[in-house]
Amino acid sequence: MRIVLEGLRGEESVAELCRREGISESVYYRWSKEFLEAGHPWELEQTISGFVAFHNNKRYHESLDNMTPADVFYGRVQEVKKEREETKQKTLEQRRQYNRQTTLNDLSLGWQTLS
Repeated sequence: MRIVLEGLRGEESVAELCRREGISESVYYRWSKEFLEAGHPWELEQTISGFVAFHNNKRYHESLDNMTPADVFYGRVQEVKKEREETKQKTLEQRRQYNRQTTLNDLSLGWQTLS
Protein backbone atom coordinates (compact mmCIF):
# COMPACT_ATOMS: atom_id res chain seq x y z
CA MET A 1 0.00 0.00 0.00
CA ARG A 2 2.87 2.36 0.80
CA ILE A 3 4.30 1.96 -2.70
CA VAL A 4 0.93 2.62 -4.35
CA LEU A 5 0.37 5.69 -2.19
CA GLU A 6 3.83 7.01 -3.07
CA GLY A 7 3.05 6.48 -6.74
CA LEU A 8 -0.26 8.27 -6.44
CA ARG A 9 1.47 11.26 -4.81
CA GLY A 10 3.45 11.68 -8.01
CA GLU A 11 6.63 12.95 -6.39
CA GLU A 12 8.69 10.70 -8.67
CA SER A 13 7.90 8.76 -11.80
CA VAL A 14 6.39 5.29 -11.52
CA ALA A 15 9.48 3.92 -13.30
CA GLU A 16 11.81 5.47 -10.70
CA LEU A 17 9.61 4.29 -7.84
CA CYS A 18 9.50 0.73 -9.17
CA ARG A 19 13.24 0.66 -9.77
CA ARG A 20 13.88 1.88 -6.22
CA GLU A 21 11.47 -0.67 -4.73
CA GLY A 22 12.63 -3.54 -6.94
CA ILE A 23 9.28 -4.28 -8.58
CA SER A 24 8.14 -4.21 -12.18
CA GLU A 25 5.86 -1.47 -13.40
CA SER A 26 3.20 -4.05 -14.28
CA VAL A 27 3.15 -5.17 -10.63
CA TYR A 28 2.81 -1.56 -9.49
CA TYR A 29 -0.08 -0.92 -11.87
CA ARG A 30 -1.82 -4.15 -10.81
CA TRP A 31 -1.49 -3.13 -7.14
CA SER A 32 -2.67 0.37 -7.96
CA LYS A 33 -5.71 -0.97 -9.80
CA GLU A 34 -6.57 -3.34 -6.94
CA PHE A 35 -6.10 -0.53 -4.44
CA LEU A 36 -8.37 1.86 -6.33
CA GLU A 37 -10.99 -0.78 -7.05
CA ALA A 38 -11.09 -1.99 -3.45
CA GLY A 39 -13.39 0.84 -2.48
CA HIS A 40 -14.45 -0.44 0.94
CA PRO A 41 -12.00 -0.60 3.85
CA TRP A 42 -12.56 -4.33 4.42
CA GLU A 43 -11.87 -5.04 0.75
CA LEU A 44 -8.68 -3.00 0.99
CA GLU A 45 -7.71 -4.91 4.13
CA GLN A 46 -8.34 -8.22 2.33
CA THR A 47 -6.22 -7.11 -0.63
CA ILE A 48 -3.37 -6.03 1.62
CA SER A 49 -3.60 -9.21 3.71
CA GLY A 50 -3.49 -11.30 0.55
CA PHE A 51 -0.42 -9.46 -0.67
CA VAL A 52 1.35 -9.78 2.69
CA ALA A 53 0.58 -13.51 2.81
CA PHE A 54 1.92 -13.96 -0.73
CA HIS A 55 4.99 -11.81 -0.04
CA ASN A 56 5.88 -13.64 3.17
CA ASN A 57 4.94 -17.22 2.27
CA LYS A 58 5.12 -17.72 -1.49
CA ARG A 59 7.46 -15.16 -3.05
CA TYR A 60 11.13 -16.11 -3.15
CA HIS A 61 13.48 -13.25 -2.27
CA GLU A 62 16.88 -13.08 -3.92
CA SER A 63 18.26 -11.21 -0.92
CA LEU A 64 17.24 -14.20 1.26
CA ASP A 65 19.06 -16.72 -0.94
CA ASN A 66 15.80 -17.39 -2.84
CA MET A 67 13.89 -18.28 0.31
CA THR A 68 10.60 -16.89 1.51
CA PRO A 69 10.64 -14.67 4.60
CA ALA A 70 8.60 -17.37 6.37
CA ASP A 71 11.24 -20.02 5.58
CA VAL A 72 13.90 -17.80 7.15
CA PHE A 73 11.77 -16.72 10.12
CA TYR A 74 10.71 -20.27 11.03
CA GLY A 75 14.21 -21.71 10.53
CA ARG A 76 13.38 -23.90 7.52
CA VAL A 77 16.29 -22.73 5.34
CA GLN A 78 18.36 -25.93 5.64
CA GLU A 79 15.28 -28.13 5.15
CA VAL A 80 14.26 -26.22 2.01
CA LYS A 81 17.81 -26.32 0.63
CA LYS A 82 17.97 -30.08 1.26
CA GLU A 83 14.62 -30.63 -0.54
CA ARG A 84 15.80 -28.52 -3.47
CA GLU A 85 19.09 -30.43 -3.71
CA GLU A 86 17.24 -33.77 -3.64
CA THR A 87 14.89 -32.59 -6.37
CA LYS A 88 17.83 -31.34 -8.42
CA GLN A 89 19.70 -34.65 -8.11
CA LYS A 90 16.58 -36.65 -8.98
CA THR A 91 15.96 -34.46 -12.04
CA LEU A 92 19.58 -34.77 -13.19
CA GLU A 93 19.43 -38.56 -12.89
CA GLN A 94 16.18 -38.66 -14.87
CA ARG A 95 17.80 -36.54 -17.59
CA ARG A 96 20.85 -38.82 -17.67
CA GLN A 97 18.65 -41.90 -18.04
CA TYR A 98 16.58 -40.26 -20.76
CA ASN A 99 19.68 -39.13 -22.65
CA ARG A 100 21.28 -42.59 -22.38
CA GLN A 101 18.11 -44.23 -23.67
CA THR A 102 17.78 -41.71 -26.50
CA THR A 103 21.42 -42.24 -27.47
CA LEU A 104 21.01 -46.03 -27.43
CA ASN A 105 17.86 -45.77 -29.54
CA ASP A 106 19.61 -43.49 -32.01
CA LEU A 107 22.58 -45.84 -32.24
CA SER A 108 20.39 -48.90 -32.79
CA LEU A 109 18.45 -47.07 -35.52
CA GLY A 110 21.75 -46.11 -37.15
CA TRP A 111 22.94 -49.70 -37.17
CA GLN A 112 19.65 -50.88 -38.66
CA THR A 113 19.94 -48.31 -41.44
CA LEU A 114 23.44 -49.49 -42.31
CA SER A 115 22.36 -53.16 -42.49
